[in-house]
Amino acid sequence: MKNNFQQWQSDFERVPPELEDRVLQQARTFTAFGKVVEVFVPNALGAVALMIGGEAPDRPVQNGPGAPFEEDIPLWRIPPGRY
Repeated sequence: MKNNFQQWQSDFERVPPELEDRVLQQARTFTAFGKVVEVFVPNALGAVALMIGGEAPDRPVQNGPGAPFEEDIPLWRIPPGRY
């Protein structure tokens, strides 16, 4: 004899494959759109700000490709190709 919760669980486990495929496709689409937004929107907004008269940041990026390393950084913490 099943109780109500077991019956509800068995009802919810029977999802049509078309519905499952449609939900997975939408999830993949939203994931791809989120990745595109995460990569391109900040740079696009920065470019628009510069085009309308904004200023580029004057301080250098810390630990960027051309930044010198301090002597107290252990060798194992330095990224490959930077020593």
